[in-house]
Amino acid sequence: MTANISTLHRDILRPRRASLGVPFISIDRPSYGGTTSILPIPDGSDFNHETGVWLHRYILPRLWAEFGAPNKCNSIVLLCHSLGVMGGIIAASLHARDDEPLYPLGGLIASGMGNTQSSFMRMTPPSFQAVDEDHVLLPPSIKDTIMFKPGTVDAEVLEQSGRLNSKAPIAETGLFTAVWLPVWKEKWAAHITVPVMFSLVEDDPFFVADNTEIETCVKAFKRSSRVDGSLVSGAPHCMELSHWSQGWYARCFGFALECAAGLHEP
Repeated sequence: MTANISTLHRDILRPRRASLGVPFISIDRPSYGGTTSILPIPDGSDFNHETGVWLHRYILPRLWAEFGAPNKCNSIVLLCHSLGVMGGIIAASLHARDDEPLYPLGGLIASGMGNTQSSFMRMTPPSFQAVDEDHVLLPPSIKDTIMFKPGTVDAEVLEQSGRLNSKAPIAETGLFTAVWLPVWKEKWAAHITVPVMFSLVEDDPFFVADNTEIETCVKAFKRSSRVDGSLVSGAPHCMELSHWSQGWYARCFGFALECAAGLHEP
């Protein structure tokens, strides 16, 4: 299998990465971009589980062997957003229960994936376009209105929407509310031991996002040595490409540096 190194965040992250001396690798998740597809999903499994398994067994060990160890890093800190949070949580959970993991995991950062679907999404789900029998696509014009609130993103970013858009597996987008939301806390999050930074944006279009929900999500990581939870006011769902991006990534890099320093070892 191959994991495609993404160019999406390189320009945004280069100054922050250089100033803090933190190696950063952005990959396309399994079945996205140039990364190997995990379809069809084996019987008895689901897309989220397979994503987590591939991350834990293949992708993260390869990244560690090729980039982490040669650069004298002491751990990997996963930074996951939205649907990508599911695979990241599963990978961290599998790592915690692996007696001989092939990479050191230092922490997990998650944003844009809550615990309760919003009434807006239940009543008015996005209008995906069929690409083939296994994939759908959300047109950029629709996607931008969901991902960004008015006035929260530069026009130059929106000009890249078509280029950055990608078809999505139906096995992920169409099933996560039934397959993931009911079980993620007990089945996966409860086993994670590394430090966790968990964040939602206020008025997230996909999930109920308030302090009560943040508390619910934070408590799910009951074995983690440290859990930081926050609700970001004013930011859009795609905070990573918005006016909040620099502040958000500064916080992420700071958390990763703390994890690497071993301040909160499990």
